[in-house]
This record gives sequence, C-alpha cells and structure tokens, in this order.
Amino acid sequence: MTLKDLMADDMAVLINTDEFAQDVTYTPDGGTGRTISVVFNQASDVPVFSENGEDDRKSGTIFASTDATTGVGSSPSTDDTFTIGGNTWHVTAISDIDDDAVTLEVVRIIPVSRHRSGYRTHNE
Repeated sequence: MTLKDLMADDMAVLINTDEFAQDVTYTPDGGTGRTISVVFNQASDVPVFSENGEDDRKSGTIFASTDATTGVGSSPSTDDTFTIGGNTWHVTAISDIDDDAVTLEVVRIIPVSRHRSGYRTHNE
C-alpha cells in the first residue's frame, strides 16, 4: 500500500458522517448547491462593528475533500458558500490545499441591535 493509498483511506474516515463529518450544502460561486460531507469546526463568536452598527461574526473552519464529485473540487473560491444547519457560511480564506483535501476558513455575520435596556438581540 502506498502513502497516497493510506491518505485516501484516512480521508474516507474523516469525511464519514458516522465518524467526524456532517452533511452540508456546498454552493460554488455561480454554481448550484449540492450536498457533500465535511468536517466543520465553529471556532468563535466575535463582535464586530460595521457601518450599519454592531454584528456578531461567527468563524470556523471546514475540512473537505478536493474530489470534484464528493467534495469541493480542486479549486475552491472565496466566493463559495456552505449552508450548515440552515445558516449560510462564506469562505474567507483557503488555508491549506493538497491533492486530497482542503481546509477553508469560513464566517457567518449576524446583525444585532441593542434594546433600550442595553441587551443585544440577533436580527435573524
């Protein structure tokens, strides 16, 4: 068995929904959405300030196959999106890519507002 074979076996385990992965909808820029399996890790919630007020920025990483049929293909874009649990995540960076897998940085921006009492609420 070659190293490439071993890596392919590892990829099959990582993107297995019975193990680490979950099914999401991947939509390439200008393309049609389709269901693929990825490993998704939501990292943090960070308040950010935009010209329209305060927003919550949720960030995370996605580990996916570069297979053209079962993954994101060999040339994902920062204009691609993922729908996870009904929420849209936007690719902001491609941090690592090789023949079998890619790691993508993703964000989700949620507008928030403040009530008179000072409490923040999400505008979703």
